Amino acid sequence: SRSLRIRWQPPEDSSVHHIIYYKIRYREITIEDDDDHDENSYQSTKQEPIQLEKVFEINNSNRDAYPYEFILNDLKHWTQYQVEILAGTKIGDGPPSDPIVVRTEEDGKIFHFLRSTCFPSFFPGEPRDVKVTAINSSSVQVRWIHPEDSEHNGLIRGYQIHVQEIDKLGEPTGEQLRFDVADGLAQEFNVTSLQPDTEYSVQVAAVTRKGDGTRSRSVNVKTAGGVPTKPEIFISFLKDDPRMSVKVYWTRPNQTFSQLLEYKLRYGRVDDSVRDEVIMPADETLKIIENLERGTRYEFRLSGRNSVGWGQESVTYLDTPEGIPSAPPQNITDRLQSPTTVVFTWDPPAYQQQNGKITGYGIHFHKLIDVTPTEYNTTNLRMVFSSLDENTEYKFRYFSQE
Repeated sequence: SRSLRIRWQPPEDSSVHHIIYYKIRYREITIEDDDDHDENSYQSTKQEPIQLEKVFEINNSNRDAYPYEFILNDLKHWTQYQVEILAGTKIGDGPPSDPIVVRTEEDGKIFHFLRSTCFPSFFPGEPRDVKVTAINSSSVQVRWIHPEDSEHNGLIRGYQIHVQEIDKLGEPTGEQLRFDVADGLAQEFNVTSLQPDTEYSVQVAAVTRKGDGTRSRSVNVKTAGGVPTKPEIFISFLKDDPRMSVKVYWTRPNQTFSQLLEYKLRYGRVDDSVRDEVIMPADETLKIIENLERGTRYEFRLSGRNSVGWGQESVTYLDTPEGIPSAPPQNITDRLQSPTTVVFTWDPPAYQQQNGKITGYGIHFHKLIDVTPTEYNTTNLRMVFSSLDENTEYKFRYFSQE
């Protein structure tokens, strides 16, 4: 099938606020191949074709969204059509515009966009020498030259880039994308957020105060093949004595776009920027990670690579269970404050030996001649012992608590 995109401005008089619809009338015609006839003249050589009609309704949501546009679908290839537009109010139809004649494309691969001159208005001509180059799997670069000076019809304030996905049959599919370039001097633009390994039709239109002008002819481009999508990653505990071991396993990416070459696993503590990295062959689906620390939150990131590059990382987290500290407090100091008072300070065990969050400290002390200890508990890193006996030796022991 073939399509025409019809675009028009409302009448430039007070009746515009009363318009509630537009009718697009079109019919197939045959134009004689004669030097006495230009593109807007025609002569039917066969029985008068049936005139078809489409209605474009106007409401509060689209009333000011002009220039209006409407797509005529299911037309014949390489065929000329006469098109005219009329406005309507509650009373009825108004007079039609002057008819225009346009020919659909021959190869059936692109839209042919037409700006209808339904009502008098002046728009810029089409940009010239449009070129489109794929940058990567999701971006293309569009380059163009300004319209001819005689076709500016006002100050060019910017450009619109129209991008349409093309299916495997060469037909437009999906919603058309529009990218606005707010620079009248611009002659290139990078279109992003496209799909990998996908063909697109690209057109450029100049914009003045009156609106956007005639679009350039379509240029087709295909984005590069994509990188693999995220694999799905899972983690399960294997053992926790004396050190933690886990099994990391995953499923193959849903889309690899080409041959999957290898996997990359990166992991480490979330409170540390250092990450261990493991590269694995594409046929591997699990990895045993040993010697993880207790009471710690770990981050695991897994991605696949094809000939284009590394894909998106799948991310998951693991909280290892806490355990008792594997080392005592460190850097213990004591200071005699008076003949019967002593002050002790200390630091927590090394982080790797805390095995979780330290909730407190225990202190046992007793006289050397007395084997029965006295126990004190604290959450601080300092403790004062007073009312001790003068000239007496004491023994102190410290330990951390989970």
